[in-house]
Amino acid sequence: MKRPHIASIGTVRDSYDCAQAESLSGLYKTECIRRDGPFRTVDDLELGTLNRVHWFNEQRLHGSRRPVTPREFEQAYHRRITPLERPLSRELASH
Repeated sequence: MKRPHIASIGTVRDSYDCAQAESLSGLYKTECIRRDGPFRTVDDLELGTLNRVHWFNEQRLHGSRRPVTPREFEQAYHRRITPLERPLSRELASH
């Protein structure tokens, strides 16, 4: 019995499904494995991966006009939206 194809990133059976995953995988290999390696143990690889993810989400500068970290960008966004657009603390956000 054949299982149905479940899209992980893009829509089912389009070229973006695999391309986006392969792009992320290539970035990981280039930025973490080749640059920070070689790793002696799986634990060392896991720690290196966690460090790279933390840097990517919290510290890297992104943007051409005013480089900011992803955290700074998100904080600025939340300061800009009006109180009516913000979910109440007891409500679930829609995302």
